[in-house]
Amino acid sequence: MAILKADILAFVNEALEAAYSGTDLDVAIQLALDDLAAMHVLKDEDTSQSATLATYSLDYPTDALGTEQAIISVVLTSSAGVRGAPLRHLPGGWRAYNELMEAFSASSGSVPAYKVCHDRKIWLYPAPDGTYTADIWYYKNAQAVALDIEFDDEWGKAVKYGSAYFKALLQNSVNLLNLWRPLYMEEREACRLRIPRDVMLENS
Repeated sequence: MAILKADILAFVNEALEAAYSGTDLDVAIQLALDDLAAMHVLKDEDTSQSATLATYSLDYPTDALGTEQAIISVVLTSSAGVRGAPLRHLPGGWRAYNELMEAFSASSGSVPAYKVCHDRKIWLYPAPDGTYTADIWYYKNAQAVALDIEFDDEWGKAVKYGSAYFKALLQNSVNLLNLWRPLYMEEREACRLRIPRDVMLENS
């Protein structure tokens, strides 16, 4: 079940009492949603990209978080329809990739087996020897609150407490800030501890 803006607004009006009584809370809600999404919790899939001969990288999806851990998995399917295993993280990361690519030539392309996430790109190694479609699962930023709130009821308290905290911050209300910051951080941490981390192992 979705979290509704009206419920957040009613909560913040009650939580901040006389310090706030209004209907425009989008900035505070967005700050809370962005902060929670930064913990790598909202997932999506991108199947729009292809890797071709001598194409070294794929782009991060436009709404993906910018971290190296934002890419959960990349699976390539050849032009013959053969779907490969998820690409593994290249040991040694970006530095090792550059060292390996020093000896690369167009004739040394092969079936990519590894990936390195750097500068909002997914670098493939070896570079592709043909055309492959890509299936990318990733952690995304929160979309604009005006469109929808993507967190479910499990995150309800965190979103409400976060909205109260950020509204108090925006209003520079020290007393309310001191009240809602620890409550928000405690609930945020509780939510973080509930996040399954098995999908993150390949990026560690």
